[in-house]
Amino acid sequence: ETSTVGDYRRDLVAQLYIQMLNGRLGVISQKPDAPFIGAGAGKGGFVGRELQPFSLSAGVKDGGDERGLEALLLEARRADEFGFLQSELDRARANTLRAYERMNAERERTESVAYAAEYIRAFLEGETIPGIAYEYALVQRLLPTVTLAEINALASEWITDDNRVVIVQAPEKDSVPVPTVSEVLAVFDRATAAAVTAYSENVAAGELLADAPAPGRIVEGRALPAGVVEWRLSNGARVLVKPTDFKADEILLTAYSPGGTSLVRDQDFMSTALAPQIVGLSGLGAFNRIDLGKTLAGKAARVSPAIGEMSEGLSGSASPKDLETLLQLAHLHFTGARLDSTAFAAFAQNVAPYLANRGASPDEVFNDTVQVTMGRHHVRSRPISPETFAEVDAARAISIFRDRFADAGDFTFVFVGNVDTVAFKPLVERYLASLPSLPRVDSARAVTPPPPRGVIERIVRRGVESKARTIIAYSGSCEYSPENRVAIRGLIDAFELRLVETLREKLGGTYSPNVGGGCGRVPREEFGVQVQFESAPENVEALTAAVLALA
Repeated sequence: ETSTVGDYRRDLVAQLYIQMLNGRLGVISQKPDAPFIGAGAGKGGFVGRELQPFSLSAGVKDGGDERGLEALLLEARRADEFGFLQSELDRARANTLRAYERMNAERERTESVAYAAEYIRAFLEGETIPGIAYEYALVQRLLPTVTLAEINALASEWITDDNRVVIVQAPEKDSVPVPTVSEVLAVFDRATAAAVTAYSENVAAGELLADAPAPGRIVEGRALPAGVVEWRLSNGARVLVKPTDFKADEILLTAYSPGGTSLVRDQDFMSTALAPQIVGLSGLGAFNRIDLGKTLAGKAARVSPAIGEMSEGLSGSASPKDLETLLQLAHLHFTGARLDSTAFAAFAQNVAPYLANRGASPDEVFNDTVQVTMGRHHVRSRPISPETFAEVDAARAISIFRDRFADAGDFTFVFVGNVDTVAFKPLVERYLASLPSLPRVDSARAVTPPPPRGVIERIVRRGVESKARTIIAYSGSCEYSPENRVAIRGLIDAFELRLVETLREKLGGTYSPNVGGGCGRVPREEFGVQVQFESAPENVEALTAAVLALA
């Protein structure tokens, strides 16, 4: 039970232990030839509401159960015998305190569903609900009193030889051996007898940007409708800012520029498509991915890059308190992309089992068929597979990424949230107006063909479950205008209501039919509308006929 301040402190200590152990497991999973694809530690949520067990789990490659289990046990033993480092505790404290600080800042804007969930847990599970303001004050008071010694003592309390359950789940394939009970128990013996050494780490030092960039200027500003402010920067970039008060502790970022994969050759398509992921694996500037995470401890700021078919850009979010960090991360994506060959090698090894087994998933095969059909079998519509992944050249991917982000002059940056525009201006001038620009004009081009015309039917038979999934796709030309976009959106909403009334209420053939789509501008002015539903196989024809009749 958690009903007293002492109980709350106990849970806080457990939370810190699990956070630090998961940090170590995450580092291992990013190494080449790692014993597991991903791993984690947790407490609770196993069987019923009375049981709160400690658990270690991992996803492994086919046949890697014993190796993955041994790696989990050895890492738990390392924490038990040598404990955690003060630097690990400092980061865990900072991250925990920042999380509670953000929840407290949003306490007046908490959505009703969150309160309802708490009331349900209070009734069913006896959870105490003193409110986030009280909890934040409690965490502020208790966190500094938590010592390494009491955290380090948890491993021996939680991991014992006489109170354990081991669950192994494996694909039913002749080529994948499943360990026997005796083989699993032998892993415990090996992990107990093996020599382990103390954990060590390189603690990242220094600022995200070693030298602050020389600021550019806001050369023009104007007010737009709906409270939007527009700034034109000296490097040509455009910034749109819309202050809102929907959330007290959130600012959202979106940045975009024309180009994307449409400007690269077919043979570079796979490298370009995966370039943002390779950048994410590699870190930024002077920091690899692991050190970057350590440097950002206690910060509420994140930025993710993307390269789509017709554009490239960034998305991110931050607390107003960490807005400068958000802009520094954005700046580094333009100037500090790097390649970590070791991290990419680990990623390639980890993704190989997923790619090899994709064909066994009925949903994956179905989605691939839709993708190839709608793409008219163009080379860029090929699904991800071991063969297409082999086309990825990590060095080429980074080179293309740097090129796509070499010119900030044609980027538009959009910020929405709790922004103080006066305090924001100098940050924009330092980190965005200082970005490089080039004397070039990029324009996305249509590379892939339009969707097929006429009536095309494809049937995919996969799996053993008595379940069918149906997609009916419509496409055609449209004039891209605000009026048409609203009209098509209204049509889609009305069509979905009709389908619910007919397919679910009248025919009882499916629970939740879905309609999506809209009118797009690039690469062509065309609309797309998709109807999707799941049903019993014997009902597909009747339900499809009902959809076509309503359409």
